Amino acid sequence: MIRRTETDTLTGHQLTTALTLVSIGIGPYLYPLLLVKVLGRDAWLMALGNTVMVVLLAIAIGSLINNAREKDIVELYTSRIGRLVAGWAVILVSTIAISGLVIMIRVFADVLLLTQLLRTPRWATIGVMTISILYIVLLGSKAVGRVSEVMFLATIPIFALIIIARGISTDFANLLPIGEQLRSEHTRIALLCSFCGYRGVEVLLLLAPAVGRQVNAVKAGYKAVIYAATLVLPTVILPIVIFGPEMMSLSSFPLLDVASTLRFPGGPVERMVFVVIMLWHGLILASGAIQYSASANALSRLLDRISDIKSRPAVVLALAPIIWVLAQSFRNMVAVREAFATWSSLGGTAVAITVALLWAIRWMEVRSRP
Repeated sequence: MIRRTETDTLTGHQLTTALTLVSIGIGPYLYPLLLVKVLGRDAWLMALGNTVMVVLLAIAIGSLINNAREKDIVELYTSRIGRLVAGWAVILVSTIAISGLVIMIRVFADVLLLTQLLRTPRWATIGVMTISILYIVLLGSKAVGRVSEVMFLATIPIFALIIIARGISTDFANLLPIGEQLRSEHTRIALLCSFCGYRGVEVLLLLAPAVGRQVNAVKAGYKAVIYAATLVLPTVILPIVIFGPEMMSLSSFPLLDVASTLRFPGGPVERMVFVVIMLWHGLILASGAIQYSASANALSRLLDRISDIKSRPAVVLALAPIIWVLAQSFRNMVAVREAFATWSSLGGTAVAITVALLWAIRWMEVRSRP
């Protein structure tokens, strides 16, 4: 069993907020565009399918974590094959989490350069966000959890305001006819392949040692998916009904376009798009810190198994320049969107298969006990 300090723990609420923020880190900004280009006005049906799949994945992963309370997920298994698959799962999920962080930081930098810092070099913007996330991670899991709680409380009201303000005054005729785009074989295959669309819940696998005995990981994961779906689904539907699938497919950031249609004359902030961009800065910081911290902690525990040296500080510091370099490697926003699509579909499929293997091995180990 891993020895935990006070700075390494997460409460149930912190776990829920952390998973919610990871799930919506860049989802509302790129996810709707990805779905619309595949299924047009029926993209919201794909989003519903994704939600169901992610709920099932959250329950499965949460159940494993509840069995591994305060242990690394690898320690849950007694057989060699079980530990090998669990070790592979840690490496896979850590790689997916870091890849998602790289994409988030790059999208953040591109949005910032287009809207605010027009003359700032991209490498500087990426560097500032990377260093900011690194600083929070070095403070420990509890600091990451507190940042998550703050950003969760800031995110919910703003998203709710956008959804309600636009939803009550919008004609939903652009969603009709329902199911028209699902008739071709190509789109049906795309629908099946995209069931694991918005990422985040897989980070649960890395957070087992930070979950105390009083925390129900299944409940936390389930609540996080419900919160994320409540925020993400309207961000898929609203751009379609406001702009139509054809116009939306030409947009770079559909959520920002929706926010730009909201104005509050005479209020403290006239244009909601400014608030959304500012909110997103904090959202990237919080969700990035969660993915960074969970990955660094999990990878350092794997290294500690083959070495007596405490490797967490080295792993945390080593990841920062890697993230900074990778975030600059994309040629343009088109390449970023392609990376997001690949990361979502292949990453989700790989995680689902790996979790199924972990459950099968766990079941065989329990059955073989005298």
